[in-house]
Amino acid sequence: MIEFKRDKCGRCNICGTAGKLSWDHVPPKGSVVPTRTEILSVGRMLAAKDKIGKDVVSQNGIKYRTLCGRCNNDLLGKKCDPTLNAFARDVGRILGSGIVPPPVVRIPTKPVNLMKAVFGHLLAANTIELDEASCNNAMRECFLDVGLPVPGDIHVFYWLYPYEIQVIKQDIVMPARRGHFDDGFGFFKILKYFPVAYMVTDLAAYEGLPELTVHRGARFDETLDVNIHFDKKYRWEWPDLVDPGNFIFMGATGMEGLYGRPKKKGPR
Repeated sequence: MIEFKRDKCGRCNICGTAGKLSWDHVPPKGSVVPTRTEILSVGRMLAAKDKIGKDVVSQNGIKYRTLCGRCNNDLLGKKCDPTLNAFARDVGRILGSGIVPPPVVRIPTKPVNLMKAVFGHLLAANTIELDEASCNNAMRECFLDVGLPVPGDIHVFYWLYPYEIQVIKQDIVMPARRGHFDDGFGFFKILKYFPVAYMVTDLAAYEGLPELTVHRGARFDETLDVNIHFDKKYRWEWPDLVDPGNFIFMGATGMEGLYGRPKKKGPR
C-alpha cells in the first residue's frame, strides 16, 4: 500500500507548523486535469519488470495530504502555481497545435517562481514528515522566502516530456554521466508530467539538459525567456531507468516514489 495519505492533523512538510493538513495535487490542478489515475509505487514498478500495472486508483489524480493551508493555498497555489501552470499550457499548446515547431522555442516565464513551485510540490510529495535528507531544508527556506535566491549548490534541469505517465521520484542516486560509473554520482529528485519534466540535483550539469538555475539571480516576479528544445526527445522512462548505462541507489523515500497514468475504460 502506498502511504501518501497522512492523518488529518500533523506537521506541514514545508513550514513544519502543526495543525490541520490539506491536500496538494502533484502535478497541480491547472497543469493537468485531475482524473481517475492508476498509481503504482516505484517498488512495485521494479517488481513488475517495468510494466505499468494497477496498484491504487485515485479518483482525481495524485495528491498528498502533507501541507498546511497557508503553504498549500497561499504560497504554493496563489504565488507559484500560476507560473508553473502557464508554462505547462504554453508548451502544451505548441505540442497540440499540429504544427512542427522549430528546434528551439523561447517561452516567456518567471524562472525563479517556476523553480520554487517545483520545490513546493516535491516537498509536498514526500511521505516522511519534515524529511531533512539531501537538499530538502534548503528547498524549504528558498520556497518560504520570496526574496531568497535559489542556493548555488542546487541545480534545476528540465526537458520536453510529451507523455501522459506522471512520475515522482525522491532522493535517488545515479551516475553523474550515463555509462561512466567512474565519474562520480549525483543526488536527484524528479517530477515528470505532460509536457515538461523537471530534475533537482546537486550536479552542475547532466546529459546536456537546459538549466533553469542559470536564472537563479533573477527576481521572483521577473519574466525571462526559457528555451524549450523540441528537437530533443527522450523516452518517458529516461533518465531514471536502469539499463546498461545507468543504475540507481535509493532508500525508503525513493522506493515510495510514484508512477501514475489516467485510468481508461476497457482493455489497455
